[in-house]
Amino acid sequence: MTDVPKGYWLVHLTIHDAGAFMAYLRTVRGIFKDWDATYLVQAGAREQHEGSSVGEKNVVVQFESYERARACYTSPEYQAAIKLREGCATLNLSIVEGVR
Repeated sequence: MTDVPKGYWLVHLTIHDAGAFMAYLRTVRGIFKDWDATYLVQAGAREQHEGSSVGEKNVVVQFESYERARACYTSPEYQAAIKLREGCATLNLSIVEGVR
């Protein structure tokens, strides 16, 4: 068992063009598979109780470590995938370190 905290992408997004967004999503799913990332939350039901919403959908992706989460984001594959998302979705993404 490793003592390294997991890394997470916390994503809030609004999709403007569902058809175009699917090309991005298909690509990202393949990238996540290559990085051994796991969806923990994938745009399911939600309730906004406090603060203001920053997107219509929420996604949480788990990585083996904070460093892997950062490396996936900066990878050439993901940087190319970002171009597929331009214009079809607005996204806020934070990379955070979990607890041990």
